[in-house]
Amino acid sequence: MSDVLRKSRLQSAVRFYNNAVTEARRPEEWFSARKNLSLAHKMLAELLAAQVGEAHVIDSQRITDPELENVVYHFLEALGEIKWVLQKGGPYEAAAVLGHEWERHLIDRANDIYQCLLDWSLDRCTTIQAAVALQRRIYARLPTQALCVRCRYDEAEGIFLACTREVVQASGLRPVGSYKEVLSKLPDCKMPLLEAAAGAAKLGDVAKVDACNSLLASVEVEICVATASQAIETGDQVLRSALHNFESLNMAGVWDAIDWYHEAIVQTKERDIENEARANSHLGAVYKDVLKSKSGAKKYFSRCMELAKALMPRNLHGVHWFDTAAAALAAYQAESVANSDAEAQKAKQPLLEELKDELAAVDAAAHEGISQFLEHIYAVHPPRAHRAQGGKRDSSAELKKQLLHAIRHYHPDRCKADATKSAHENDKWAVLCEEVTKKLNLLWGREFKSDPEKGN
Repeated sequence: MSDVLRKSRLQSAVRFYNNAVTEARRPEEWFSARKNLSLAHKMLAELLAAQVGEAHVIDSQRITDPELENVVYHFLEALGEIKWVLQKGGPYEAAAVLGHEWERHLIDRANDIYQCLLDWSLDRCTTIQAAVALQRRIYARLPTQALCVRCRYDEAEGIFLACTREVVQASGLRPVGSYKEVLSKLPDCKMPLLEAAAGAAKLGDVAKVDACNSLLASVEVEICVATASQAIETGDQVLRSALHNFESLNMAGVWDAIDWYHEAIVQTKERDIENEARANSHLGAVYKDVLKSKSGAKKYFSRCMELAKALMPRNLHGVHWFDTAAAALAAYQAESVANSDAEAQKAKQPLLEELKDELAAVDAAAHEGISQFLEHIYAVHPPRAHRAQGGKRDSSAELKKQLLHAIRHYHPDRCKADATKSAHENDKWAVLCEEVTKKLNLLWGREFKSDPEKGN
């Protein structure tokens, strides 16, 4: 049968069943006529929906496209007829007249009509406002409390998904600026969810109550995350203004920016690791570049990197806030190592002066070759752990092995304090071993490491 003929016959069926409703004299006739009228409206709606082209979309709260409005009209009429039967049967109840099985069948049909309309509208509505407006039109026609609960939940879930579908990118990172739609639309989820939860509680539907509470918790988290993103962006704007829009540094603006970054941390605490790390990185940058506080910068950059580790295995290299924190901490660490080395060198300089003659002899022996060098150090400066052997090395071993043994014997890590010696003498011995080890490593690198046949 062609679609044109089917459409004509369904339209005729709608007229005939409307007449049957008007002419019904007995309750069972009235109930049956409305049930069949509902089915005719549903079948006509599905036929019209299949005929509407993909170019026809619902993009505003009021449907202006007559073809789309015609589809919605028949779906709503199909639901409305069932509502008449279940809620407005006058002094009669459908179950009492036609039986509970008949009533359950009608409820199942209402659920099916609702699902068909919902699926169709999801494909046609291009804006959150349009989808919400249609859901609210549907709500007024729903015949059961369970469907009303479902409709309110679906309305909230639709808003939630529409607001958050672009929030998390394929990389797992949230794009800057994604908070705007979340903050403007997502709060509209709360009231439908609260109403759905209350209705589900009355019905004793524990699963739906839990679903409502879970979605409400997700809504709260997304709002907090979006608020944090807004706080970070506001902080950035305030900081730029404080740095560039005044003849001298506007410290009040700088501290305002810091307050915004702290607000972002408060909003994201235990909710969103990424934005918490991002806010800490921005704070570190302010303390480093503006306030010139190394301790403050290290504190916030370190916290940023701690949080970034929790995002692993996500690759954060190339993300500005992460690269800023990583580079700053690496520079601080390199500076700390350099300062530590300088302080250590300064501390041992007097000992180097005292050991000047011994170290000159060590240097001279190193220039004579490995064998002569080993003979000199074992004879003149025998390692403390081997003095019981008279300070002699195992000269029968191959030279490479002798050199490795010497590196172990004189390594600074083995220079434990001798209780029979004074602290000063122990310090001198530690410095001497360090200088000897440097020479041993130099000889190893020169004689064996560079030559695979010697060093392997």
